[in-house]
Amino acid sequence: GEKGHKRMAETGCVFDVQLPGPAGPARTAEQIMRPAPGSGKNPPRAVNRWYTCDITAGRDHTISKIFAEADRRDPGHTRTWIALVDGDSHQLGLIQDQASQRGVTLVILIDFIHVLEYLWKAAWCFHPPRDPAMEDWVSAQALDILHGRVPDVITAIQALAAQHPPRPGSEHERIIRKTLHYLDAKQPWMDYPAALANGWPIATGVIEGACRHLVQDRMGITGARW
Repeated sequence: GEKGHKRMAETGCVFDVQLPGPAGPARTAEQIMRPAPGSGKNPPRAVNRWYTCDITAGRDHTISKIFAEADRRDPGHTRTWIALVDGDSHQLGLIQDQASQRGVTLVILIDFIHVLEYLWKAAWCFHPPRDPAMEDWVSAQALDILHGRVPDVITAIQALAAQHPPRPGSEHERIIRKTLHYLDAKQPWMDYPAALANGWPIATGVIEGACRHLVQDRMGITGARW
């Protein structure tokens, strides 16, 4: 209808993970955060991708369609099922409900890019603008998380907040509180050491790519109405 009236679309993808080949071992945390020039990361690849996108149906309907496609590919549930999500609590609940209804043992992983976004926001609260030390701080915390040391990162942020307390009611206080809550609440789905050791993906590039190309390039153009 009117200009500026927006609705949220739910996009999902089912794909097969093509594990890293025999050319080298699976990725390490250091390769992800501090890749050496010219070094091969040997990442897993998403193949046989299938997409769905809904803007009028509820999220439960979209997630049900995703599980139905996965069921079609693996009706005997003999493969490892991995759900990559951004951490939305309602979405997590819907995914867990579908897995329970279908008798699927599901590995849930939080998209590591979303974790990095929270770390960068926290970094802005403890460093002056454009401080080059921010990148080193974020990399150090991200490496700890990739190595399974989420409680250490929580403790480090709490210590910094105690040393440099934000002004009560400020945006910095809100960001720090939100980051600590996110890391604490999502710990059960941050088993990145196991994911890297098994050659699994830890980010939702398949979704970001779909939003960029299928939605924005085709529909976000001048004069478009849909």
